[in-house]
Amino acid sequence: MAQRDPLGVGLGALLTGVGLGGAVVTLTEIVVNILRRQLDAADYQRAFPDPLFAGLLAALVVVFGLLWASALGKLRGLSLLQPKLDQANASLASALDENQKDQNHDQHGDRNRS
Repeated sequence: MAQRDPLGVGLGALLTGVGLGGAVVTLTEIVVNILRRQLDAADYQRAFPDPLFAGLLAALVVVFGLLWASALGKLRGLSLLQPKLDQANASLASALDENQKDQNHDQHGDRNRS
């Protein structure tokens, strides 16, 4: 797997967030305009006291959901990484053990020659 550029990933995430936030605010404005055309002013105020706030709240819910999904994906990736780390740890322990045996063998071989 190729190494990802952290700056590129960060900028991509930032621009995605800006795009999604802009899209949600735009959709909220569209819904507000449709409601204003469909309802009388008094009915509109009673039915939807602050639809822009509701739209911004919806945007925050979407952002929270995306962050949560991202965190779960990273957690899943880390859990898939654990067996590989265990295997690497076992290989390293084996290599260190072999190295120690070779050093002991070399030291005993030097003593036998003298």
